[in-house]
Amino acid sequence: MKDNKIPSPLVSLLPVFVLILLLFVTIRTFGSDALSGGSQVCLLVATAVCVLIGMAGFRRPWKDFELAVTNNIAGVSTALIILLIIGALSGAWMVSGVVPTLIYYGIQVIHPHFFLVSTCIICAVVSVIAEYTRILSDKFHISWWLMIVPVVTAILIARKVPSIITLFVSTALATVFALIFQPGLLCEIAGQGVEGIAALFKGGMGMLYGGTQLETGNAEINELISTRGMAGMMNTIWLIICAMCFGGAMTAGGMLGSITSVFVRFTKKRVGMVSSTVASGLFLNLATADQYISIILTGNMFKDIYSANGYESKLLSRTTEDSVTVTSPLIPWNTCGMTQATILSVPTIVYLPYAFFNIISPLMSITIAILGYKIKKKAEQSDLS
Repeated sequence: MKDNKIPSPLVSLLPVFVLILLLFVTIRTFGSDALSGGSQVCLLVATAVCVLIGMAGFRRPWKDFELAVTNNIAGVSTALIILLIIGALSGAWMVSGVVPTLIYYGIQVIHPHFFLVSTCIICAVVSVIAEYTRILSDKFHISWWLMIVPVVTAILIARKVPSIITLFVSTALATVFALIFQPGLLCEIAGQGVEGIAALFKGGMGMLYGGTQLETGNAEINELISTRGMAGMMNTIWLIICAMCFGGAMTAGGMLGSITSVFVRFTKKRVGMVSSTVASGLFLNLATADQYISIILTGNMFKDIYSANGYESKLLSRTTEDSVTVTSPLIPWNTCGMTQATILSVPTIVYLPYAFFNIISPLMSITIAILGYKIKKKAEQSDLS
């Protein structure tokens, strides 16, 4: 038994290999439904493998794993709350008529009269838009007053009000507007057998926490105006919690540090240093399944190396940004990838081939390091000043 020693990189990669294998089989089996539970189970199994290796092979106490997992989940608690409010906001904005109003007036803006050079595509779209505007105006009470909601939201964002407060105020305001402008829709959501204030209350609550399927007589518009509410975010939240368990177990078991130490060996020269940072950031995004944890770990691991080599911290910051921040939405089990896929209703693998900026950014960091473009050491900066 190796008492409290750090696992070798090969041993440390075992839980990662188990996770990748399980995710491959799960996605092949369940397809797009993998995020409904299969992927979460994969993460928990990989977490169990990590804990087993740490406790049985390296005498790591259970409390270390428990504390690391708890800290990881606590670190994303704000993001989980934001996801829940976004679910409520999507329902409130749709049923209140805010989104239909934006669509209605947006269609008017792209009318061919406003374009001197109208393409065939625009004409084709406008030819059915007339149909969309008619159905939306029949189903919703369209009013310029509803634009107050996005305007207030934009003002709060511009004033840098905290995200949770901004989203909550926007959701609350949209709910009030739903009661004023769309009481009939709230009664429809409430269902038969409920009338008056009780119907408005039940419909409003259902709009926020549950999915809404409003019937317009047009299948495409039915899909367009359907919402999932807070309940629609639960699979994503469940997945994030399981991902945090895996990341915490990898950290507590010393496996994450063991794997990333491999990259540190190639940091003697500028290109190797930047390339190692990129590779480490990408790996951490895959292993920890969270952008923020990956940023913190990458920064902490390389900050002394960049300083020892005489480079300013902004080079590390830029490289970390290019290798961690922009690539996290490309990983299906990463919190960013899961959030994007949930909000956009587009699987990560589907939009990945078109995310050119995200794919090219890490390569650009390495290319700039090779060219040495505007990369100067601290001593050179002092001479210039």
